[in-house]
Amino acid sequence: MLRAGRDYGNDGDYNPYFSWLNARMSEFHAALAIESFNMLESNVSRRNAIAEKYVKGLSTLEGISFQAIKAGNRCTYKDFTILVDEEKFGLSRDSLAWYLSGEGVDTRTYYDPPVHRTIAYWERWGRSCDEYLPETNRLFEGVLSLPMWSHMELGLIDSIVEMIHAAHETAEEIASGYLKESLS
Repeated sequence: MLRAGRDYGNDGDYNPYFSWLNARMSEFHAALAIESFNMLESNVSRRNAIAEKYVKGLSTLEGISFQAIKAGNRCTYKDFTILVDEEKFGLSRDSLAWYLSGEGVDTRTYYDPPVHRTIAYWERWGRSCDEYLPETNRLFEGVLSLPMWSHMELGLIDSIVEMIHAAHETAEEIASGYLKESLS
């Protein structure tokens, strides 16, 4: 319980069993963080360039949308997350993730479940506020984080974009394969 408690109550499945805090930083991590400040500006600039390349490559696809960054603000793009509208794109977030995984692309379904639906919060607070969070409940089912790191090769982004376009074009076939695997 103490090990999970120092990691938001998470015992490894990203679904906390009780509310706690993040208390995981060690001296090594602190030293690493201080040293990484020397690369902060170049890494953030690079991540913004990668995000721009993703947006440019995927913005023509119906059913894929992106986080809006307000004018004058800048995002660090710790993650690059798309929103997949199953009806418009032709595939659910989960079937797209399954397809990309089969192509060797590691994605993440962060924010699933949303905090109020985790075991730690659901019975005490989550159930009572669920109806007041329709956008959260809609969004968590469609968000998919694509690969993003500061030293990512731009050619890899082109490949991932091509795979997502191919997924859109063969959506029916992919959805059928995903369904078969899910049921077995």
